[in-house]
Amino acid sequence: MSLVRGRAPDQPKIAMRVEQGRLVPVGQFDVELLAAFREGAIVEIRAILAQTRPLERRYFATLTEMLKAVDTPWTVVHDAHEAIKAMLGFVEPYQKKDKTWGAHPRSIATFSDQELEEYFKLYCELARARYGFDPETGELSQSSDHPTNVSGPDGAPGVDPIPADVGERLASVSNHPTDAPEAGGGLVTPRGSPPAEGLGPVDLDWLKTVARMLVSATGGAEEVDTLARQKHAIKQFLTPGEIGLKARGIAQQIYLLCKASCADGTPLDKQKIAAMAHCTIADLRPEAR
Repeated sequence: MSLVRGRAPDQPKIAMRVEQGRLVPVGQFDVELLAAFREGAIVEIRAILAQTRPLERRYFATLTEMLKAVDTPWTVVHDAHEAIKAMLGFVEPYQKKDKTWGAHPRSIATFSDQELEEYFKLYCELARARYGFDPETGELSQSSDHPTNVSGPDGAPGVDPIPADVGERLASVSNHPTDAPEAGGGLVTPRGSPPAEGLGPVDLDWLKTVARMLVSATGGAEEVDTLARQKHAIKQFLTPGEIGLKARGIAQQIYLLCKASCADGTPLDKQKIAAMAHCTIADLRPEAR
């Protein structure tokens, strides 16, 4: 919700919805309030999120319960939240001035509804697999070997923690230098950047294949069905059982970027996808096998 700064302290609030980077009045009353300002007027606003999505509230509630119920590497919800986003691949890669790559976890507020549903699904799988805690039921797995959260005298983290580097805010990144620019311009994303911790050789090879197949199927709006079929083929025939949750999460993010490009016609950021898949832009070409 956006609050228009007016002269009177009781200035009415105008509810706005974010649509494709623009603020759009929610209802007719909001349209009328907005129309009271002259055309071209510059209005300062203070943005206040009107509500949190139910699935977000459910996620944070279950995450809090998990930290209370079982041993984890974290003691506060914020640290756990940031680490889980990083592990599942919900990050934003960026290139530094020294040409190395970094990545930081995205804000959950930026997740689309579809992304949020996928994130919650992967989080539930992670919680069950690593900690024997089922967020959907709030119960511990009967077969789980994970103890309840009783801290030792030294405050040591629990069993089977996510690697410590995942719990950091991803400020440190690979120092591999970038490759030379491709013909036609543009930097080639180095394979090791952003860092590939938590991804094995099988994961990396699979991600490169996934990225290549999805990028090759990305075009205009008419390609949405083709992209969906490509995703189904990857899941059905090209995904070994040993592919980890982090790699699967990154693959889902790549798919959503490709789908968004098809839906709204925006150019696909291949350099960003290459960074997410830990490969080069050349690896995304159909002939790269």
